[in-house]
Amino acid sequence: MSVDDKVALIASREWRERGDDVTDVADSLARIDGGKLTSDNKYLCADTGAVGIATSCASSEHQNHVLFTAIQVYANGHDDATAMKDLIASYTKAVERSNTCG
Repeated sequence: MSVDDKVALIASREWRERGDDVTDVADSLARIDGGKLTSDNKYLCADTGAVGIATSCASSEHQNHVLFTAIQVYANGHDDATAMKDLIASYTKAVERSNTCG
């Protein structure tokens, strides 16, 4: 999503090999430095981004892979790890209900 011709937010999905976790994905993305894992290890949330794992997602086209979701916020003044947790949880649930998981 862009605002005033500048990237403000990126929401993405990525199939990764089984065995990777949200920490591995976060390490490969910008804006998710210093994130903290949730108690269930399903999300890693930082002030400016988050990663989630779509645990109920499976695809015959991506056997032996797991689907991860990510939010990266580039807009200034929107640093809020609690909001990132809510956003990544909602985004991940929406992805799990989408055709991507089928």
